[in-house]
Amino acid sequence: MRASFVISAASECQNMTGKGTNVETVVDSSLSDSSAKVPLLASGLLALLAATATNLPKGPGLACALMLLVALVHARHWKCCSAAKTLPLAGLLLLAGLSGLSHLLIDGWHALDTPLRYLLALPVVFWLSRIRLQPGVLFAGFVVGALVAGLTALYQLLVVPESLVSAHRADGLVGKVFTFGTLVSVQAAACVCAAVYFYRRGNNMACAASVAGVALGITGCVLSGNRGSWVALAPALLLLFLLFGKSLGARQVLGLMLSGVLVLGLAWTSVPFVKQRTEAALRELTVYSVADGVQHEDCVSYYGSVGIRLELWRAALREFQKSPLIGLSFKERSRFDQQLKNEGYCFDFHEKTDGTGSAHSEFFDALAKRGLLGVIAIFLLYLIPARHFVRCWRQCVSHADKAVPAVGLAMVTVYAFAGLTERFLFAHAEAMFYAFMVTGLWFMSSQVCDKPAGQKSGELSREQAL
Repeated sequence: MRASFVISAASECQNMTGKGTNVETVVDSSLSDSSAKVPLLASGLLALLAATATNLPKGPGLACALMLLVALVHARHWKCCSAAKTLPLAGLLLLAGLSGLSHLLIDGWHALDTPLRYLLALPVVFWLSRIRLQPGVLFAGFVVGALVAGLTALYQLLVVPESLVSAHRADGLVGKVFTFGTLVSVQAAACVCAAVYFYRRGNNMACAASVAGVALGITGCVLSGNRGSWVALAPALLLLFLLFGKSLGARQVLGLMLSGVLVLGLAWTSVPFVKQRTEAALRELTVYSVADGVQHEDCVSYYGSVGIRLELWRAALREFQKSPLIGLSFKERSRFDQQLKNEGYCFDFHEKTDGTGSAHSEFFDALAKRGLLGVIAIFLLYLIPARHFVRCWRQCVSHADKAVPAVGLAMVTVYAFAGLTERFLFAHAEAMFYAFMVTGLWFMSSQVCDKPAGQKSGELSREQAL
């Protein structure tokens, strides 16, 4: 019965499209998958992605694969998607996916390995554009993810022997401290929005769980020992404070400020390596500034993590000068890196990591590998979603609805600041998470913030009135 209804609705969509009828109206009414199962499935898969990103090895890959599979199963409905809804995001993902095309003939398929992951999100774009997503389910996924990640970090640091934990820094179950630190930062920021959402909806239990998610998410970020995620989480939380601060009373604002100071104080005094890594960063920066290019036998130990990154950024600028427009291919960089190494540049650090010559910065890495075109693609991946989320945030009526685009803005902020010291948009797990989560939040923000057809100015929809 349901199959025949879908087929007849699809035919109706085609006929009405040919007559000039508004496609969006047809999609929303007859082909919106308005049954309880499909919207719940789509929202549940997004929640699975939010929850497993920091708590399962290759968690983002598993959730994204399931989402892609379901999107392909529903491929017969793509022809009724609205071009106005899908083209901006689909074009952005297509641009990111083809960003490595210029070096395909030189490096082979290796050049498209990570960029192609953005193309895998295209079927999900066409699928989610026609489904009424459920924000509460996604927020629940973020809360569960932050709670589990924070508890896992505490277990690794307090229970697991130091010899079994990398540098005695929490990495969750993903195996990489910078991946864990950054994604748990996204979860912590999302829990702030979840607390606002559930509080405005009158769900006090879920609001309390969200507040606990904020605390444990920040704890996981701190215990990861990843200074890049520390730098990324702070502006994201500040942004959320600016977005929702006006709706809070003076006592609530004062309480939040005091809580922030208390958390920083406890982290500084109770977690020894927080102070140690902060002081080490300042010391390494000083050592590098006075080294003045002097060569050392063990440059990694001499420069430290901060100094090595500055050295790699300096080398990336040299590589950018060789090919400003499209950057150097992997083989070209390998030859040029050897020349720079002979000139005294320190490359031991990134040779010991992934062997791909990462500059350990989203922007410097793009300059070296993809030139100006790559940097433009990076900025578009940040700015276009951010602009969409800002527009949706301004159009929302209630603070509960504003929480949805606020998650998107917080995630873009975390990725942008974390990208200053690491490469995330073109790393495997982080790229999958960003592409699929931006897709989900893009359409979810549009759905909760756009006024329904026929709604009068100042009138609340049924969902907003709850």
